[in-house]
Amino acid sequence: MIGAVKTFVNKLLKSNFHFIWLILFFVLHNYNEFKGDLSFRDLSVFFLTTVSAGIAFYYIHFFFSTNRQKAGIFTTVLIAVFMLFGAFQDLLSSFKATAFLSSLPVLLIITVSLLFLIFILLFFFQKHIPVIIKYLNMLFILYFFIEVIQLMSVSKADVFGKEAMLNEYENCTTCNKPSIYLVILDEYAGSNTLKNRFHFDNSAFYQALESRGFYVTGSSISNYKLTVLSIASMLNMDYVG
Repeated sequence: MIGAVKTFVNKLLKSNFHFIWLILFFVLHNYNEFKGDLSFRDLSVFFLTTVSAGIAFYYIHFFFSTNRQKAGIFTTVLIAVFMLFGAFQDLLSSFKATAFLSSLPVLLIITVSLLFLIFILLFFFQKHIPVIIKYLNMLFILYFFIEVIQLMSVSKADVFGKEAMLNEYENCTTCNKPSIYLVILDEYAGSNTLKNRFHFDNSAFYQALESRGFYVTGSSISNYKLTVLSIASMLNMDYVG
């Protein structure tokens, strides 16, 4: 039994289809991050489409290179670029020193150059390829099961926190209930961004709001990248889940 398990694990870690574990991790990670907004059908279509494209590219690369190991690694790199391109672009644009690298033409040149460099490195470091394959399989399988655990686990702290919050406040039937106006400036840059990036002082606008009785939050950060999720979590005073 133990020998059969060792043989299975050994074959799993030597597999050239490690890009499938990467896709599984990416799909499950997005499901955990955007619960309630991404349907199982949409994620299944994305998974099947990406896996099909990955397998097709794998065999095309293998047809020309006649090396399954190199084909698997290069397919994984290509899928990683496809999945992380937008996040990497946002990361570069968030820093003033690297903002010029976030433009699409520059970033495409950098990406193509890196892919070409990886292609050359795989040619010169062939003896290290088995170790790279084992590392990629271990890494993506570990990430995948971390997301599985996150999906299955229920935080007791959150449950107790909700109960404590509900017990902290009592419904007042005799209190005056003024009108509440919640102003959400969707996609409107904050004061720090306007000042640091565009050298524009927007304090007059905030002062005008405060003079009318509004409370203006300073240096606020949304819980999600999508408006619908941010509004839902804010109004429910809890993360979407």
